[in-house]
Amino acid sequence: TPANLGRLKDGTPYRYQIVAVNLGNSRSTPGQDAQATTKPAPETPAGVAAASGLPRKMRVRWNPNPEPDIAEYIIEGREKGAWRFREVARVKAGGGEPLEAVQEGLADNTTYEYRIKALDKERLESEWSANTQGTTKALPAAPAGLKIAWEGDQAVVSWQAPEGAGIQQYRLWKKGLLGMNSARIGETDGLTFTLDGVGAGSRMAIQVTAVDNDGLESERSEVLDIRR
Repeated sequence: TPANLGRLKDGTPYRYQIVAVNLGNSRSTPGQDAQATTKPAPETPAGVAAASGLPRKMRVRWNPNPEPDIAEYIIEGREKGAWRFREVARVKAGGGEPLEAVQEGLADNTTYEYRIKALDKERLESEWSANTQGTTKALPAAPAGLKIAWEGDQAVVSWQAPEGAGIQQYRLWKKGLLGMNSARIGETDGLTFTLDGVGAGSRMAIQVTAVDNDGLESERSEVLDIRR
């Protein structure tokens, strides 16, 4: 009759002997030793790396484990410096190609840390991998050097392009009373924007933002006061 031998360690050899005991509690001579080794835990995932520079997301990649019966991988992440990791994804095993997990909705220009462990079909777990880290893409810098030139009742607003490539659009904002409830009044892919119908007595406060090719929008520029 099988007996419960208790919880054993993974990948560990054990030796056993069987002794018969009669009703009088007499014990037989031990039988021949039997030896067996428990199944080892999966190896720690290798080749773990996080990609930096992605907009508001991180991509973590790693190599598949060599064991043929890996069921899935658990990925945990945290903002660098945070107290604890939390689970961010589970990825099914399969194939021999590098695996990946993506975490979205992250903060801009922020560093995150990740670690991975493997689980086999019998739910044996590997050790956690070494931590890897990456940093999300920063917002573009705000346009600077706002100026105004007059052409009749038209106010031509100009600015300097921020450093760095990949700016695809600029947006103009009109500040509301006391700086509240700013309204977007236009956009352009150039470095100037023309405001029509700015007659005598007109007054407004304008700011400009830069939008990159990933849709990330900069902070607003310094305020340009337009008075006529």
